[in-house]
Amino acid sequence: MALTTVVFDVGETLVDEWTTYARWEAEGRTEGIPFSDRDLHADALPCLGELRERGMRLGAAGNMYAWHEDFLRAHVDFVGSSERWGVEKPEAGFFEHVVEEAGVPAGEITYVGDRVDKDVEPAIAAGMTAVRIRRGMHSDGDVLAHALTDAVLGAAGLEDIGALFSSDDPALAGADSVDLLARAWERVAAGGWELANADVVLIGEEPRLAPHRAAMRERLAGALGVSPELVAVRATTTDGLGFTGRREGLAAQAVALLRR
Repeated sequence: MALTTVVFDVGETLVDEWTTYARWEAEGRTEGIPFSDRDLHADALPCLGELRERGMRLGAAGNMYAWHEDFLRAHVDFVGSSERWGVEKPEAGFFEHVVEEAGVPAGEITYVGDRVDKDVEPAIAAGMTAVRIRRGMHSDGDVLAHALTDAVLGAAGLEDIGALFSSDDPALAGADSVDLLARAWERVAAGGWELANADVVLIGEEPRLAPHRAAMRERLAGALGVSPELVAVRATTTDGLGFTGRREGLAAQAVALLRR
């Protein structure tokens, strides 16, 4: 069956979320702001244009608020959001909506996303082909935020992130890891602690951290209510060894110094 339709995830596939959120925070803006063209990755529109020239039907669908749909309509043939559809990835119902909106058999659709668990695997299960695009720091930022959360909780003598935010809690499904870091820090700060400094290290062969370092420092520091200078964000590799060396995943380490 020939490929006729390419559907893109939105966050960290088309939209550069880490840079956008860091800019919003620096500007004092709050949640509830729709994305715009300035928030797209630099290569997003050229990619869509190239696919359009090749005769592809284009779509964009992701776990997002419905108000984010509007700016995308100028660039693709159809748009979908988890809020409007009432179902989130990786649920099968989300991808059923994708097929319905596309108006072609699933076998003619390729879904492009940045997550294996929420994009690639469920798209393939729905009968589509799938492409994983690795860029930005969304899922990689999750790894760092989780590591830093455990570091500040441990330094304060509290339980780990799994005890504080159970993976079995449906209310936490799809929760922003930086928001969880902020909530954990509230518990730590309630004990009279303040951050002296923190050091967070991403372990993996890709992506390159340098273009995103400043944005990541600002977001992590913002969750802790401190200056970015107090949160170091670094990266290293294992020189091809282990699962990170084989590019099968990422790891992170963090240490936090608290005082009161």
